Amino acid sequence: MESLSLVFEGGFKLSGGILGFDHPGAGLSFLSSAEVPGAWRSRKPLCTETTASLLRNLRREFRALVLPYSRPTGIGSIIVTLFPAAPLPGAAAILVEHGGRRLLYCAGLPDRSVHLPACDIVAAVVAPEPGLPSADFRERLTRSVTTALSAGMTPVIRSNSFGGAIAVSQALSLAGVPCRQHENGFRHNAVWRATGFDSCLCARLGSRIPAGSAVLLPLHLSQGAVESRIVAPWRICVARPGEDGGPAPCDELIRLHAGLEPVSMVELVSRTSPAEVVVWGQGAEPCRAMLAGSGVKVRTVDGTRQCALDLS
Repeated sequence: MESLSLVFEGGFKLSGGILGFDHPGAGLSFLSSAEVPGAWRSRKPLCTETTASLLRNLRREFRALVLPYSRPTGIGSIIVTLFPAAPLPGAAAILVEHGGRRLLYCAGLPDRSVHLPACDIVAAVVAPEPGLPSADFRERLTRSVTTALSAGMTPVIRSNSFGGAIAVSQALSLAGVPCRQHENGFRHNAVWRATGFDSCLCARLGSRIPAGSAVLLPLHLSQGAVESRIVAPWRICVARPGEDGGPAPCDELIRLHAGLEPVSMVELVSRTSPAEVVVWGQGAEPCRAMLAGSGVKVRTVDGTRQCALDLS
């Protein structure tokens, strides 16, 4: 059996190019969610059907190796299994088995209802902080939007067009606030409806913005004609911890819940009992500090600190 290692070169991947993890530049690349930066550019993606459907809205020719949850699948000398995970429907963690050893990679905490086997290595992307729980997020966003509307302003909300946008539109719908959504995100609503999530009062953004409506724009859309015609905007940025706030200035920043943060990593380690953990992201150092003394070997990686962990 061939020798395999987990390596880090701008992202996690297996030696020999057999599989990358949230690494669109690799050969076959597992995508943990549609929110992975540049995911739609992946040449040979592996993901869930929901993630693939969302990414096809950005790139019509997007084609992926689609796998269901909890079904082991052989790829060359490895066996992979996907498990549902945060931060949005369709997101997944991946278990890789090779030569009797197990590697778990995730960028979001796997669903607590899922049984995870003991692993030799856990590799993860860690956010610096947890962000707001769903109920607290809805309350804060609703308060900000309704206060702006009462003052005669137009709430302009920027968020990731995938999970962030559906969280925003659901919160506004529950509060009874009509929303006009940019075409970029509105196309995703058909996918969300197919998976049981409805944007309710969210309609397509046109040339006219009705009084009493909020406007929902993609996080990284450049400032241009859309915002120039909005009188008295109140700009709200909705982003996950570790996600930049986009190019536009904002009056208020609201943090969505994170995919995986240091406290969640401690929980994940207790569920999988790995001998080694390797973490990347803004929460990597806090995660290492929290796991100190746990008996688990913890490594952090970045642009200069690399790793090569044996998976033979």
